Amino acid sequence: MYKASIDGNLSTGDIIESICNLKQLIFEVTDACNLRCKYCGYGNLYFGYDPRKSKYLQIERAKAVIDY
Repeated sequence: MYKASIDGNLSTGDIIESICNLKQLIFEVTDACNLRCKYCGYGNLYFGYDPRKSKYLQIERAKAVIDY
């Protein structure tokens, strides 16, 4: 379990520990959903998330993360 510092940043050690103990990896392959469900974490009832821009995850980038 990582612990953010007082300023909210993670240390390199925290990141390495988290990656070494990773049990699963989940990719958001697109943010182009057009359903607009009210219960969704990106719906109108929530705030504090990045705006949806209809982008897609390139396979090369996903492979780079996995290889890392």
